[in-house]
Amino acid sequence: MDGKNLLEMEPEDRSRAGLFLAFQYPVEVPGVTLQNFLRTAYNAHHGNSDGNGAKINVLRFWSFLKDKLQALGVDESFANRYLNDGFSGGEKKRAEILQMAVLEPRVALLDETGLRTGYRRAQSGCRRRQQADE
Repeated sequence: MDGKNLLEMEPEDRSRAGLFLAFQYPVEVPGVTLQNFLRTAYNAHHGNSDGNGAKINVLRFWSFLKDKLQALGVDESFANRYLNDGFSGGEKKRAEILQMAVLEPRVALLDETGLRTGYRRAQSGCRRRQQADE
């Protein structure tokens, strides 16, 4: 990726380089909300848009996340649930698609084809965002 050997990189460096890997059975993390997990992941990747590496604050991130949730057709209450804790298979996939929408990877590897509805929504949301940016 960009002339770098991904196999020689640490997992977090692969992720920062733009690689995303979705797992068929993502781990459950009781006590950590999806929103907090996503904000932590976002900050690890992007920091603040001012270029100084500052962390995005909770309110600004919530506004950003609400836009992503809306684009994917996911209720806002989903972000307040504990990460994958008691999620159905479809909810786990929605959480991963939301994570992709937040992190905006250059390459995403999905481990199964059963993502029909949520994946199509994600594609549609990404297309709408790209059109709005143009």
